[in-house]
Amino acid sequence: MKDVNGTRYHLLLGQDDWGVPGTESSPLTNDRVVWNAARNEVSLRAKTFRFRTGRSDRIPSASDHRGAAMDHYGNWYWIDPSERAIVVTSSGSRETATFWPVPAEARAERETGAFGPAAPDAEPPRWLLSGLAVTDDHYLVAGAHGDDGSVRLLVFDLFGGGEPIQMLWPGVLPLRIRDIALAPQGGLWILDRGDPGRGIRGRYWRLDRHLRVVRRASSTASAPGGFSPSAPAPASSEQSVEPARPVDAGDAFDALSGDPIAIEGLPDGSVMVLDHAGAESRVRLIRHMTSEGAVTSAQVAELSVSRFQELLWEGTRDEAMGSPGDVPELTPHAFDVAFVPDAGCPWPWTGDVFLTSSHGNQAFRVRLEVDQPAGAPPDAPDAPPPVRLVAHTDYVPMRLHAGLGLVTAAGRVHYDSGGRWIPLVIQQRPRFEAEGEIETRSFDSREPGCVWHKLDLDGAIPGGASVEVWSRANDEQDALALGAWQREPAFTYRRRDGSELPFVPQGKREGEGTWEVLLQNARGRYLQLRLRLSGDGVRSPSLRALRVWYPRFSYRDRYLPGVYRDHDVSGFLERFMANFEGTFTAIEGRIAAGQMLFDVRSCPPEALDWLASWFGVLLDPTWDDRRRRLFIRHAMQFFQMRGTVRGLRAAVALATSECVDERLFSDEGADAYGPFGVRVVEQFRAREFPGALLGDASGRDPEETLAVVDPGEPWKPSDGLGALLERYGLFLDRWRRGEPSDGPRRAGEPEAPIPETFRTRARVGDADADAWRAFVRGVLALPDLPDGVDEPGWRGYLESRYRSIDALRAAHGTDAAGFGAVMYPDPLAGNARLLDDWYRYESAVRPTRRTAHRFTVLVPVPPGGAADEAALRERLRVAERVVALEKPAHTTFNVMFYWAMFRVGRARLGHDTLVDLGGRAPDLLPPAVAGRSYLAQAYVATALPDGAVDRRRISESTLQKVQGVSQETSA
Repeated sequence: MKDVNGTRYHLLLGQDDWGVPGTESSPLTNDRVVWNAARNEVSLRAKTFRFRTGRSDRIPSASDHRGAAMDHYGNWYWIDPSERAIVVTSSGSRETATFWPVPAEARAERETGAFGPAAPDAEPPRWLLSGLAVTDDHYLVAGAHGDDGSVRLLVFDLFGGGEPIQMLWPGVLPLRIRDIALAPQGGLWILDRGDPGRGIRGRYWRLDRHLRVVRRASSTASAPGGFSPSAPAPASSEQSVEPARPVDAGDAFDALSGDPIAIEGLPDGSVMVLDHAGAESRVRLIRHMTSEGAVTSAQVAELSVSRFQELLWEGTRDEAMGSPGDVPELTPHAFDVAFVPDAGCPWPWTGDVFLTSSHGNQAFRVRLEVDQPAGAPPDAPDAPPPVRLVAHTDYVPMRLHAGLGLVTAAGRVHYDSGGRWIPLVIQQRPRFEAEGEIETRSFDSREPGCVWHKLDLDGAIPGGASVEVWSRANDEQDALALGAWQREPAFTYRRRDGSELPFVPQGKREGEGTWEVLLQNARGRYLQLRLRLSGDGVRSPSLRALRVWYPRFSYRDRYLPGVYRDHDVSGFLERFMANFEGTFTAIEGRIAAGQMLFDVRSCPPEALDWLASWFGVLLDPTWDDRRRRLFIRHAMQFFQMRGTVRGLRAAVALATSECVDERLFSDEGADAYGPFGVRVVEQFRAREFPGALLGDASGRDPEETLAVVDPGEPWKPSDGLGALLERYGLFLDRWRRGEPSDGPRRAGEPEAPIPETFRTRARVGDADADAWRAFVRGVLALPDLPDGVDEPGWRGYLESRYRSIDALRAAHGTDAAGFGAVMYPDPLAGNARLLDDWYRYESAVRPTRRTAHRFTVLVPVPPGGAADEAALRERLRVAERVVALEKPAHTTFNVMFYWAMFRVGRARLGHDTLVDLGGRAPDLLPPAVAGRSYLAQAYVATALPDGAVDRRRISESTLQKVQGVSQETSA
């Protein structure tokens, strides 16, 4: 690339160009200068702030890790230190109490007259609890080891309440529950610590949503002639339990470790196992795959926590909060692991892994990343993805950690401290190496005796940090390495107008910008640079890109007389004129590169609003830069879709979805996002079509009382008015006798009088109005006919069908002067064409007109989004505002969320419905808040907890007494 003066540059951008090691390939390498992949820049090697243990601090042990979890409403549960009870902290009162077992006095107190056991309750069995989790279906599951050696799972229904369900583990399978973690699709992982004395290695089991052991696919078989999958199931799917064979040890997965301590589940079905093996502490990533009908497990990544901590603390000074104690150094073990997946649109197995330190007073963050090959699907089951564990040096303190463990809840990791659960927060206490050096590759100008011009560095040089430059140049590349380094000016000047390249956005960190150096001693075809990065231990320079400009465009040589060159021996004038050259070249470059402002991919963020104004669009100020560029790039496609169902879905998704990309404007549109995208339901598609038009007159009103009805032959307009009157008379007679039914007259049944006419509209005060409506809905299979007559609609239908009044006269046998004089047939006449037109109008035309131009927009609720009611209301308002702007002018609409419930007659199975967790889904049951929640849209407990002895249930009689007292008091 050249500037307006013809000066070119060599560029260093990316890890390969800089030639420094990255923390991805060698975590926490000993090199003093490393590549920061998160920010795509070079910096001094980071070190962790070491939070040393004080004299009075308690160091947790592996036995303190007992199990804890948070439910969907923010209540915390954990196993107490005695390992015989479960404690709960209420999200409302913030008080801590015993959740289970219920105290004996609470069980003994019952309402007067209530049923109860004849004998006192027996002493509850004594179990040691280990491992605890709350499933997606809102069941609390805890492992229990009995004094008699039995092992079982205690399952508490957090919705319905009551005593736990005890699921006894098969005695032939020895189990020592160490930890319980969540698995995909509402299941659980159970970590079995094993028994080395009996030769049983550590292993883990998978339970499905119904808390059944998931069979290994290799051990399942389809019954002869039964249904079987046409292709291998994905790794995360639940395998059915074959009742013909009991669960055996082959259904467990080997933990691949010596002494497993903790297990953590990942969204894609993978697991992380933390184990201790002597002085080693390792976290292993194991992914389950389905290949050729068999589920296999393979370790795809591993990180030595012991070596990790040693490298983190190598060469760091000891710093303590409070007074440092004489606590001996411990074996660097970790006691728990937690995983937080990335939000938005990443691969399901990328995110942050947190590990506790050996002292228990701080945690370490490790990134789980994936190198997905181009074009490969993210959920390919045949091979494990290329993943890696990347260690980071963030300071994550854990003050007064009691050792219960790390729990992932509400998208964050929490730890226990003083009986409370506190989220982990990364503290800004950076530590870096004091200095480090980089030697760049050699740059070739292809010009002998080239005068190298300047260096432009994009990065941050905060106060207390500096970047020094040395150079060596030669016309021979082989002699370049033998040359002496010559000192150049340090990077001390930062351009006030930003980068010398036109329209490059600038950062906002301290000392961030474009730093410039005019080279003084670089002359020759080849050039090599040495950069020395220095800091004060707390700050470090960050280098993103370096541009080496050549050859020099000299204002002195081009614009001044030759006498100035002869007298400028020291080069002062050359350096002085370079100030003007830098300023004018940048201005001329912006003029020459003005076309970049018209390309949405290259224009600066501040120009996006101006670019959108070319389409007459005002961009939403809440949109991020990526969403703005996406809309402008596809604005023409968007305007072509305006007013259509596809355009409405695209507009709402663009404004409300967390993840939007190019697929939104592809041929698939919003369908490319699967079943969880924005939906538009047109009301005419959801209307009820009369079966009589298709030859089926067996339809009945679902609100009517169930009765045995003989439908007989369906009435058709071609049967004539006589057949209609005869059937109506028989139906009316049976209705009066209390036998509502249709069909031919039975043997011995008296003949019914035949009405003279059949009214097409009910009359006010008619005693047989209910029978008439039942006949219309049940026998004729017509929707409810309105009380009034829509004369314009009837005339418009006839005019559109017959076109001329002469054709209508011939068909209906009428003498109407024009369509405006045609009256609605009430009562019906005997003309066959008139009967057919009336039936078609009432069965198809009028219902379609009633539902035409009406639609409903269904907006998906984000996972876990039901808890934030304010965010949901704002999301709904945004969707309503967008639809009001993008809909056709003659239409009406309403907007609702997915969990607005499935209603018969209002939704289409397979189009507007979603099979999910059912009534136990937390999104369907947000907690009720007085003054804010609506009836039937919030959750109120239907029964008192077993231990709530201080509360009374308000019955209907109690309410009547209270109302009576209130009325007497007011009187």
